[in-house]
Amino acid sequence: MSAKRPGGVAQAAGLLAAGLIGASSFAACGQMGGESAPAGGVPAQSPVAGTAAAPAPTRRIAVRAAEGVLIASDLERMASWAGRQGIEVRTGAETAPVPAGWEVLRVAVAPASPEFSRRLLRFGVRAEARGFVFDGRTYRSPEDAVAVRDPAAPAVTLLFANARSGVPRLAGRRLFFREGPETDYLVVSGDLVKTGRFSAGGSALAILRAYDRDEIRAREDMLHSFVTAERSGIRWEFAEADRRAVERLEPMLARFTRRGSVLAIRVRIFPDA
Repeated sequence: MSAKRPGGVAQAAGLLAAGLIGASSFAACGQMGGESAPAGGVPAQSPVAGTAAAPAPTRRIAVRAAEGVLIASDLERMASWAGRQGIEVRTGAETAPVPAGWEVLRVAVAPASPEFSRRLLRFGVRAEARGFVFDGRTYRSPEDAVAVRDPAAPAVTLLFANARSGVPRLAGRRLFFREGPETDYLVVSGDLVKTGRFSAGGSALAILRAYDRDEIRAREDMLHSFVTAERSGIRWEFAEADRRAVERLEPMLARFTRRGSVLAIRVRIFPDA
């Protein structure tokens, strides 16, 4: 028994996501069951009796980014996500044309080009050398990123990240793992998000406050409300309602703050959900 040859659709999907082959070549690779294409291209294939044609992609997305923003591992990850959902993805240079009828994701990493910065301003996002400002808050952590779209033209999404590592994570959430109601902006900071809708039309888009959901600001407001206390060599941060919890935990941590110990302990108590 001969071993099954690896490759086939999996390899073709990676090439498709990288923009190295077209949809017709990808479909042909799937029909050929992993066999290498003959020199000179893939000839037209006649349907095989008793087999169903591959389903057409449910969505087609063109990803446009400057050189170096997306690396091979990012492309492979996007190809995997897209393949599981029947989405066709093709990547290209920042200035490459977008096929008619396709969605487009335009990606940039700080510092943004003047042209990309200008586009972001319409959505109230001000790009900076090491971060961005949106809705009165500055985001400078390497993991922070924002994606925005015009509700009047939802097929075009701009994604701006403080570091390249933030691109695939936000791209996945925005394009491939969409949950809940449609949103026009999505900001990620750690495990928290800010989402909402823009008003349609006009040269500058405004946030519709009724739709704004901001976990990031809610966390900051909670931390600002905490009481800070130094007790027995321990720095405590807690809501006033949790003072009893400090009194219970303090004896348990006392052995870590014996006389002469240089260990610094900081304890933050979060309220129950």
